[in-house]
Amino acid sequence: MRRLRWPVAWLAGAAVALFLAAFPGCVTHRGQSTLDLPDAHHVRLAKLIIHSDVPVQEDSPLVRDLAALRVDILSTLGLPECRRPVVIYLFENEPRYAAYMRTNFPRLPPRRAFFIGTPSELAVYAFRGDQMLIDLRHEYTHGVLHASLKGLPLWLDEALAEFFEPPREANHVNLEHLERLAAAIEGGWQPDLARLEQLSDVSEMQALDYHEAWAWAYTLLNRNRTQQRPLLISYIHSHRDGANSKPFSQKLGLPADEANRLVLKQIARLQRRMNGPHERRSAEADDSESDPDAAASIRLPDDEEDDEVDAFE
Repeated sequence: MRRLRWPVAWLAGAAVALFLAAFPGCVTHRGQSTLDLPDAHHVRLAKLIIHSDVPVQEDSPLVRDLAALRVDILSTLGLPECRRPVVIYLFENEPRYAAYMRTNFPRLPPRRAFFIGTPSELAVYAFRGDQMLIDLRHEYTHGVLHASLKGLPLWLDEALAEFFEPPREANHVNLEHLERLAAAIEGGWQPDLARLEQLSDVSEMQALDYHEAWAWAYTLLNRNRTQQRPLLISYIHSHRDGANSKPFSQKLGLPADEANRLVLKQIARLQRRMNGPHERRSAEADDSESDPDAAASIRLPDDEEDDEVDAFE
């Protein structure tokens, strides 16, 4: 699937101040024109509010999925219940959505969905379509994070949104990211967390940066990373009361090449699994079930192999 929202999916922190300056009175639900906002049907469940053009039932698969996603985010990251609700404006189709966004946010490029966080409202704008659930999972993750955290670095904000975006049965594996990273590695690319940390605006982020951000989140949140996982979660928690000025790469306590090696090993492990006889099966399956003769697209550094099983639950 080709993403259409990468260049702009995060407007928070300093970006909010810039956006407020550019659109005074037009970025919060209270201040912006409500003309043409979805308002025919409403669902409120815990900290999730949905305003929709078409009927949405509280027990619908969409609402259940988003409610479960919120629980998954909070439990995985050990965060308390959200302090603020996330409001989803769900348009009936793309033309109506696009017309509203052009009118109210004329400087934003055309994208399938947006999360726009302001001091007044954490809002997701999307429309019903084939990619609706994936789009909502990504943008709603931003909303849940911003309901509990302040000043989360851009790379980590996007890394977590990419991590929680895939359907629950995918166990956080994003096949597009995996395939693009494998191809990049074959071309000589190497991960570089310190470089990612220097990115402060979404306009600076390229597709490969989103691929890499997901890989760092997937690697570090694996429960087998008994040293690194608690460090990342602690770093995330440090943003509950404000931004943490120290980059995570400095808190990781590993030389850059060793940290990079963790990511390369993780990508290679997933590639072996996906290239086995049960192609694209759940990433939680044990490596021992794989075909030992299956050729991986990429190799671990120094051809090192391991039998580690990914675990997130």
